[in-house]
Amino acid sequence: MRAAESNLRFRTRIQTELGNIREKAKQEAQAEAQLPLREREQQITSMVQQLEDRDTKIAAALKAQADVVRKERELDDARRGNGTNDTE
Repeated sequence: MRAAESNLRFRTRIQTELGNIREKAKQEAQAEAQLPLREREQQITSMVQQLEDRDTKIAAALKAQADVVRKERELDDARRGNGTNDTE
């Protein structure tokens, strides 16, 4: 009877330890799986920021270009108003 009790306690302890080991392995696997996800999220965030920066620069360049075209037109209008024509 004592051998059976000892055997049962041993099995119970082994099952408990196996459960603990499985849980720890599961947690480690989940943590490792999260790393690539976090890296991808960081890459996406970085790419979005780069796109926003690029869009800001493009908007500034388009505004500057529009300002140049407007000033060229103003100069052309002023030349026409003065009766001067640089092409003659």
